[in-house]
Amino acid sequence: MLKQRLITAAILIPLFVSGVMLLPTMALAVALGAVLALGFPEWCRLFSLSGGWAAGCIAVLLVGCGLAVVAAYHQKALWGLLAVAVVGWLAAALRMVMVASGRPVVGIRRVGPDGRRWVLAVLLAGVVLLPPLAALVYLHGSGELGARYVLFLVTLIWVADSAAYFGGRRWGRHRLAPRLSPGKTWEGVVCALVGALLWTVLWYDVLGVQHRFVFLLWVGGTVAASIVGDLFESALKREAGIKDSGSLLPGHGGVLDRIDSLLAAAPVFALGLAVTG
Repeated sequence: MLKQRLITAAILIPLFVSGVMLLPTMALAVALGAVLALGFPEWCRLFSLSGGWAAGCIAVLLVGCGLAVVAAYHQKALWGLLAVAVVGWLAAALRMVMVASGRPVVGIRRVGPDGRRWVLAVLLAGVVLLPPLAALVYLHGSGELGARYVLFLVTLIWVADSAAYFGGRRWGRHRLAPRLSPGKTWEGVVCALVGALLWTVLWYDVLGVQHRFVFLLWVGGTVAASIVGDLFESALKREAGIKDSGSLLPGHGGVLDRIDSLLAAAPVFALGLAVTG
């Protein structure tokens, strides 16, 4: 498993870095939209949608991708989309706290017929899947530092995830949310934040950061959001009764398994830049 993860990462990381640094923003938007589209069947699987319902959901989400890219170039639309995403992730965090504490909540399996699950899948996609696309396109197109912002954000999530994993394995004693993801610990969360903040300090000059303390707070909120995104997908998979969202990426599972943290982190990071910049 570890060998497969390393091989997949060795292929994908250079492709991603090259795309971010070399492609114009619109070309990158198309590439990111294509990657996200690969995750749409996995999204349908999380909601137990198949056949015509899944095809209809994917069609709606493809149209949504186009609208998300358009929104990235219109400030009011972008702010609205990112604000909806942030509020949605706050609601998701509250729901997961309720689940972790053992309080009863309505799961996906109890939503009802396919039609209701289809509506829920589309509505949640508007909060979970589409705003990150708009956020990344906006970041990449935000001047000469745009590509660096995208690269920093993605590497920040990688560093935080890795620090949480290895720190949790070494020092983890207190589980974060055993009902959702038994392997995650509070010690891992601390390691993620420490690793992310140290990584941020290394990027100060690269990004030309002026208000460093404010930027650190912003990064801390971004990392916290990434943890919520990870737990949210874990909750969806647990409710759907599956281990991975898919099997497209050897050693990593599906597309959504690889980008779950970024889905929540990107809107938070982009909204911070939009408000302060």
